[in-house]
Amino acid sequence: MRKMFLLMLLSFFLAGCNAKGKEPTFFYRAAFDPLMINDVEVYIRAVGKKWDLEIFEKDRDQMKFITQNQEAFYIAFYYNDNAILHISNAGFGVGIVLSLFDDGEMPLSDLKKLDEEIRAGLNENFGVKLEARDP
Repeated sequence: MRKMFLLMLLSFFLAGCNAKGKEPTFFYRAAFDPLMINDVEVYIRAVGKKWDLEIFEKDRDQMKFITQNQEAFYIAFYYNDNAILHISNAGFGVGIVLSLFDDGEMPLSDLKKLDEEIRAGLNENFGVKLEARDP
């Protein structure tokens, strides 16, 4: 019951940051060690800056209520005021979720390149192997 509540809460949380409320174009999930949060956040921010995207983050201290006081993070990238990426371990703690959205503004080929860069970097640098899932 508790896991179902947390998953529902995460769904509402993530949907609230995507104004269009549509399902992700690409959706991935992987096991995640919360001890890697600081380094993963630095990597994700660096990718966002490289791509010149607007970066939005939730306060990590406030995120702990979702993960039963475990360290949690949430980062979103925006392109032309549209959410195109969400990455978080909120609601899971020991799992990480990556969602990418085709907003109609960023070319799909660029979204795919961003997707590949993030997943490859997480795998190569942190051993996080994101696997495609049905959203």
